Amino acid sequence: MSAARRWRRVHYWIALPLMVTALVIAVTGGLLAVRKDFAGLQPPTREGARPGDLTRPVGDLVAAVRAVPGLEATQWTDVDRIDVRPGDGIAKVILKSRTEVQVDLATARPLQTGYRTSDFIETIHD
Repeated sequence: MSAARRWRRVHYWIALPLMVTALVIAVTGGLLAVRKDFAGLQPPTREGARPGDLTRPVGDLVAAVRAVPGLEATQWTDVDRIDVRPGDGIAKVILKSRTEVQVDLATARPLQTGYRTSDFIETIHD
């Protein structure tokens, strides 16, 4: 087998996984770019009541998550992060199970619950 033919085969087998990797990165990047437009990827952001004072103890947010059916046993160790959006009057409590609960900052009531598929897609993309 000639050297040129051998390098062609090496090139073929190296290019195939690189092409698949580039395709996965491109597709997941595209999905992440439009994730807010599709409720299946990320729950749409609701707006809470906007009183003048939005001070709310953080413990009230976890208590609001416990009020959601199926999440009664939620503890602090189950919380991945809390995204507070004072302009919308809500806090997004994101659990390690990729469940998102949007809590009204004025009343500390859960407004919406949904699964964040976008976090899984972001993990694949990274």
